[in-house]
Formats: sequence, C-alpha cells, structure tokens
Amino acid sequence: MENCSRARLEQVIKACRPQYEPKADFEAWTRAHPSAIEALRTGPIYKTRWWSRIAAIVVVSLAVGVVLGTFITQTDTDRLRTELAAAIATELQDQLQLYAEQCSAAALTAATKYTQQHVAELANSINAVRLLDRQQILMAIQQIELNRRQDMAVLGSSLYALANINTQVEPSQDH
Repeated sequence: MENCSRARLEQVIKACRPQYEPKADFEAWTRAHPSAIEALRTGPIYKTRWWSRIAAIVVVSLAVGVVLGTFITQTDTDRLRTELAAAIATELQDQLQLYAEQCSAAALTAATKYTQQHVAELANSINAVRLLDRQQILMAIQQIELNRRQDMAVLGSSLYALANINTQVEPSQDH
C-alpha cells in the first residue's frame, strides 16, 4: 500500500508542478502523522441510524444477559431482566419520540410550503381579476364618454337645424 500511495503522491505533485521533480519523503510524513495513516487504513466512519443503535443495544444486552446468566442466580436474573426491559423500553421510547418529532417537523414544513404556494396562487388570481375588472371599467367609461360626445354632437346639430328652421319660418310670417 505504501508504494501505491507514494506513486500516487508523486503523480499528483508532478501533475500540479510539471517542472518540479518531486522529492517527497513519505516515510517521514507517516512518522509525523500516524493518526492520518490510521484513518486511511480504517476507512471512513459511517453515521449510524436510530434503528441501528437500538439493534446494537438489543444485541449487547442479550450478550451481557447470556454471560451474566451463567453466574447469577434466578432472583438476580429476574431483577436484571426487569431493569434491562425498562432500560430498553425507555431507550425505544426516547428514540421513537425523537423520530416522531422529526417526522412532524417535516410534515409541518411541507404543509407550510404547500399552504404558502396556494396562498400565492390565490393572490395572483385575485390580482389578475382586479386588473381585468379595472380594464372593463375603463372601457365602459370610455364608451360612456364616446356616447356623450356623440349625443352632444347630435343634439348640437339638431338645435342648429331647429334654429335654421325657425329663422326660415319667421321671415315668411312677416310678409
């Protein structure tokens, strides 16, 4: 493994600085950093899940029970069994409560996001309807104004025609 690691280290150094010839002292580095070498040999540490913790507790409890069962009397065994059951029940209850809190928090977050999305859609819909109403009111006002101008024009021309008729009729009555 050391030869592969040294070759890989030299290859990386050469790729980073091609004009520089690597002169790494891997043995000195391994002596200076034993914890890093140990971490490389053991591999990554994986995060355990809540159910794996419970399974580990149960397995260890059973193993301890079997070992102690050969050396302990029946009354001690009953007492230990009761204490162990209580401890496991307490641990399970704590883990399940934590899991329930996490699930409820996730559900609440999802419901809040869903509600906010629909409230935003409703607000957009209301704004669109308001804009449409304003446009329709504006068109109605414009039509009323157009009708008023047309009525004024017709009224004006009718009054003008009536005035002309009156002026034509009056001179003939004087004769």
